[in-house]
Amino acid sequence: TSDEALQLRPAAAEALRAIDYEYRRADLLAVHHQQRSDRLFKAFSLMAAFMGFLFLVYAKIYPGKVFLAGYLVLFAAGFLMFSLATRRGWFTRHLMYRAIAESLRTRFYLSVAGVAPRGIEQHLMRLLGVRRIAGFSWIGHILRACTPFELGTTHDRHACFEWVRRTWIEDQHKYFSRKAHGLHHAHHRLERIKGYILAAMAIAVASLMIFKGFLSYNEVLGLPLKTYLVFLLGLVPFWLGVWEIYQAKMAIKELGWQYQNQLFHLERAASALRHPGNARRAVHILDDTAERLLADTYLWTVQRFHREHEPPAAG
Repeated sequence: TSDEALQLRPAAAEALRAIDYEYRRADLLAVHHQQRSDRLFKAFSLMAAFMGFLFLVYAKIYPGKVFLAGYLVLFAAGFLMFSLATRRGWFTRHLMYRAIAESLRTRFYLSVAGVAPRGIEQHLMRLLGVRRIAGFSWIGHILRACTPFELGTTHDRHACFEWVRRTWIEDQHKYFSRKAHGLHHAHHRLERIKGYILAAMAIAVASLMIFKGFLSYNEVLGLPLKTYLVFLLGLVPFWLGVWEIYQAKMAIKELGWQYQNQLFHLERAASALRHPGNARRAVHILDDTAERLLADTYLWTVQRFHREHEPPAAG
């Protein structure tokens, strides 16, 4: 732990443990509500995809009432799920607790490094509009409760800076490197799959033009092959559209940009802190890095919130 590694005074160690405790609570709550909201987005996407499947089966394959009934059941279930999610506010709470957790994480490490708080969290929240989001205004009360203190370590400040560099800057750099690499790999894999699907659709359209007679007169289960091919040509683009909407709802592209921005700030700080020159320079680097990281986090919070909520009504 930090108090053992840096040999902190009991009062300073207790203050750090209090910040760490609040951070862990906020982080667990953020993960909990994120899992709920992510499952909800996935459920909506799967329901939309299956509704399209049922409708096209009814329109192109077999006009049975059971398919329309299934369509209506899914529509009603989706409406009820949306109403439940609106009341529970899983998505908004996920954003709120994530903002709290990242703010507390930053406050913890700046406190270890002996960087005096200057209210950058409050300033950025006002500047980026975080505090105007319903339910976010009380974040400031949590941060004000984390009062500044003197560490009183038995080592020089260089030991504090080294510990912060290793456990915060470099660990976070490794974390975002893994996340960015995984996101990049998944994106390219999905792009290849979409390319194969589009190529298959082009072949299917060409087959309809060239082998129209063959496809019209040869049947499977009482229906011509042309019917099945037209069904797939309607279903696959619809499913691709649902997937694109899901990707947009999850803000995958924006997430990739956030990872890259965080990596840039952390790599820059890690390099500068290896040879800071003096304590004043190290404090400046940490303070500047914290501000940049928090600005990205708060900007991400605002962007994600605005994706799911209408702007206030004029007048």
